[in-house]
Amino acid sequence: MQRTADGVVVLLHDRDLKRVAGDSRRLDTLTHAEVRKLDVGSWFDPSFAGERVPTLAEVIELARGRIKLNIELKFFGPDRRLTGAVARLLRKKDFESECIVTSFDYDALQEAKQLNPRLRTGLIVAHALGDVSRLEVGALSVRADFLSEGLVRRAHRTGKEVHVWTLGTARVMAQMIQRGADNLIASNPELAVRVRDEWASLSGTERLVLASRLVLGLEP
Repeated sequence: MQRTADGVVVLLHDRDLKRVAGDSRRLDTLTHAEVRKLDVGSWFDPSFAGERVPTLAEVIELARGRIKLNIELKFFGPDRRLTGAVARLLRKKDFESECIVTSFDYDALQEAKQLNPRLRTGLIVAHALGDVSRLEVGALSVRADFLSEGLVRRAHRTGKEVHVWTLGTARVMAQMIQRGADNLIASNPELAVRVRDEWASLSGTERLVLASRLVLGLEP
């Protein structure tokens, strides 16, 4: 999540619109009306031509009752008003039970929780000094090459979920499930769902065999 120059919360991963719209301007320098004019679908595939940057409010209504959302707070500048805007919008929309708010910024997560105690929060972890399992969040969202079974055990002992990102192959997805990850953040969601369902269908013995194959570097 980021904010436009006039304070509208929208979904955009990058700092600017160069990759998705061929426009090098930063999002926070544009009004929502200006952003809305940009085609952000054609770069991906011609069949998505005309797609616009969605607002968080629009995505909430689209997702409600269908899927849960992982709402990441992204900060690229000194403006810290994004946290409050998201926390208040989620309360207004009564959407707290259908989402988790995540960020690399622990202070922002603490602020969001203070503004809206009903929120579930998750710290995004790429590397860390110390025991991140002790932090006051509901989940740890961990980079795949940093995730260990020890970290999963510590997180689970303190009642935290473990999410892992960003997964591309069935082998790595199966490894993360075997280590105890609760949620997979994947570039291919259909593949992740299939791997998850296949793992759930295995017996205890079959899971041991699969785990052994993964240790040996073999495909699942």
